[in-house]
Amino acid sequence: MGNWLKTFIIIFCASVAGLLLQATPLDVASQPDSSLDDRMLTVSAQDALENGFPEIAEHLYTQKLESSKSLSTAERNASLTGLISSLIAQERYEEAQALLSSIEDTVSENGLQSAIVNYNLENYKAAQETFQALTLETLPQNAYYWYYLTGGLIQLEQPNERSWYGVITDFITFDTKSDKKKRAVSLLNKALTHSRTPYQTAQAEAILFRIQIFSEPVDESLILSLKKKLDQNEGKPERFLYLKEYSIALDAMGKKEEALLALEEALERLSPSELEERPTLLLLVGLIAGEQTSAGNVALKSLLYETNRTDLGKIALSILNSERNIKSNSQEYLSFISYLIEDPYGHPLRDALYYSKAQAYYVLNKHAEAELEARVLLEKFPGSEYRTPALWLLAKIAWSKNPPSYRLVATYLNTIRAGVSDPYERAWISQMIADSYFKNKDFENASEIYKQTLENAPEDFPKGTLLFQKVVSDISAKQLEKAKETLDDWGVNPSIDNQNRWRAEWNLITALKKENNIDNALQRLNKKLAEENSEYPSPELVLRLMWLKAQLSMEAGDYQVVPSMADYIINRLDLVDTATMDNEQQELIAGHTLLLKGQALILSGEGEQGIAVLEVLRTKYPQSNAAIQSYLIEARHYAASNNTVNAQHKLIDLVNLHPDAEHAPIALFEAAINAESRGTPQAYRQALLILERIVEEYPKHFLKYYARLKQADILREMNNFGAAQLVYENLLHQEPEHPEYYYTELARGNCLLAQGSKEAVHYKEAESIFEHLYELPNLKEDLQVEAGYKLGFSLMRQNNPKRAKEIYWNLVSRFLINRDNAITYPPKAKYWIARSIFELANLFEEESAYERSRAAYTLILEYNLPGQSLAKEKIQSTHNAS
Repeated sequence: MGNWLKTFIIIFCASVAGLLLQATPLDVASQPDSSLDDRMLTVSAQDALENGFPEIAEHLYTQKLESSKSLSTAERNASLTGLISSLIAQERYEEAQALLSSIEDTVSENGLQSAIVNYNLENYKAAQETFQALTLETLPQNAYYWYYLTGGLIQLEQPNERSWYGVITDFITFDTKSDKKKRAVSLLNKALTHSRTPYQTAQAEAILFRIQIFSEPVDESLILSLKKKLDQNEGKPERFLYLKEYSIALDAMGKKEEALLALEEALERLSPSELEERPTLLLLVGLIAGEQTSAGNVALKSLLYETNRTDLGKIALSILNSERNIKSNSQEYLSFISYLIEDPYGHPLRDALYYSKAQAYYVLNKHAEAELEARVLLEKFPGSEYRTPALWLLAKIAWSKNPPSYRLVATYLNTIRAGVSDPYERAWISQMIADSYFKNKDFENASEIYKQTLENAPEDFPKGTLLFQKVVSDISAKQLEKAKETLDDWGVNPSIDNQNRWRAEWNLITALKKENNIDNALQRLNKKLAEENSEYPSPELVLRLMWLKAQLSMEAGDYQVVPSMADYIINRLDLVDTATMDNEQQELIAGHTLLLKGQALILSGEGEQGIAVLEVLRTKYPQSNAAIQSYLIEARHYAASNNTVNAQHKLIDLVNLHPDAEHAPIALFEAAINAESRGTPQAYRQALLILERIVEEYPKHFLKYYARLKQADILREMNNFGAAQLVYENLLHQEPEHPEYYYTELARGNCLLAQGSKEAVHYKEAESIFEHLYELPNLKEDLQVEAGYKLGFSLMRQNNPKRAKEIYWNLVSRFLINRDNAITYPPKAKYWIARSIFELANLFEEESAYERSRAAYTLILEYNLPGQSLAKEKIQSTHNAS
């Protein structure tokens, strides 16, 4: 029997041990492999939003909401909040309002969003009331900018038509001499101080730019008045003040073309002494026309090309660097930016241009080019305001590589963290650095950084997640004692939420279980369940913990207590409110609990009762994973009782009823083994047909190879060596890299050896195969020793005892006498070594070399090899013969 088959028998074959479920089907917490992915996805979305790419932000937030099925309510609401912001930035206010109404447990950020949405839907009273109910202290720091910006806008009077970037550039009418304007300007200046990106700075400056120009409420009389003043001041410097007001007023009244015509005529008529007005007029053209129009695009580019007004240039660049403009005019836009960068006189906004170019490449999914531009920016302008945004961009690019470069992500995040003073933000970045190490499988460094962050994070930072990930890092590093110490030290800390504390406990207990430390796992779980004032985050978790206790009790061999535990869980389930645990979760727990009860009854000797419970499970939850597993449990029970017919039928039932189940190919393989074990020609034929189903119905499953291998082995048992040989040869040809390749080659040699009595040429072919395998370096000992024995055996069949004796002696010397680790060989290797010694001793006997024969037999005793009784008899008989 080959190693491969022994492996399958250990895993799949019917045995009492095989009745225990080795996996935990009710895991409440996965390893935090996705933590960095989730956080980087959030960073990417937030970064896109703060840099003027709301369409990208919308896509990323939607992706997170749709792909992450395990999001908590808080995590889901946070993603919804980001999605709402992206909709607001795209002026899709009705959609944003609908999403706001769907959020459970709203936070202050949602109140701020509601104020913005109401303001833009002209529900000014509601906007003002909502805003006045907010306090800055309840908002996260990344919302301060929007708080002050919104407050500034609400100070102003009625907005009219909206411009290119939604709420922040609404055309605002107010009395410039009123206190409202002063308050608004003050709040907008505060927004500037809390800007998180150069793009946000440009946004706020654009609003202030408009406020300084626009002075009175808009109506037809104002337009006529401004036109009159404009005409009266023809040729005077004052006319530009009235021109700017006039063009904005026209645009506010929906007369965009007239506004642009007035501005373009003025630009054409500028005298040399009036050129200082050109940047302002160009920006107005760009704002009114929009970057997607030819006039607006040309005006903004001209401003960038000509200007020494870096403040206005940044606004123009932020408008041009929109996702729509980049994607619709990518080649033209990138060429223009490159042209400005290469200005021999040195453009005053070169750092901004490098960053914009890097962003553009990133939007176009050209990450290598984006990385290059961002690196150049860091190298040439180490003190630039764009340094930190560029580092974030590089971190995102490193994260999105295939495979991700997590160590590089950690390097960039470390550099970003060095420039951050806010304790909360430092803790957040530190957590991402630890996540990066974890994803890079550097669990010890990850654990250390989680620990440092846990100790240094401010009180309001969510430390429960840090504790959970610290514990899982220790578990992944095989440092279970450190995990226990961390949980014992921090588990009682009031800053740790119960959900993450119990998630961490679950992972530690299941880790102890996987290490076969069942007693310690059960002891810890019982201790935690018995602790006074233990608070459980959900009824679902309480039941899962009870299930885990039952599972551990069964694995500890205490089968008799499990059925009553299972009944307790089932009874508790009946009392659970569907509002706290949905039907799907209840059915999942109920199904696996019934499975556990059935297993326990079977293992405690109550087979009929156990099978009855499994039948109840299949009736109540027929499509559940637990029901599918129940077929395997019942079949293994039958097989352990030598009832291989019923075992086979139950396994075939599983496949017929659930052909798409992951266990289906396994069930077919076990069914074939059950059939084969009966040893009759009819049973062999059944086994061959069952194995053929694996090949035909599951052609991509890893068992396909083993099914063919098993078919060939059965054909050999049926003495159909020619057919078996053909199957082995096909496998060798089709999958030369398969892990069982050398076993297959050895089996092919055995087929040839068996056919040698009919055609002697087969002996020679077999000899060649065995010799090749025997001489291969790094082959497993059991295969190599068997090949050596078979090589000697094939030589004996060819009447070459001298060469056979050399091979046997070489094998004994090489794998036994001159090996310090011979005692650790697997049983199969020891078996073939013993066979070789007996053959060698027999050859010595045939030569009447009895002393050498006895020396060979003595090796069996010295090395505690199989066949000791026979060896003793042979030693005695050779004494008598000599």
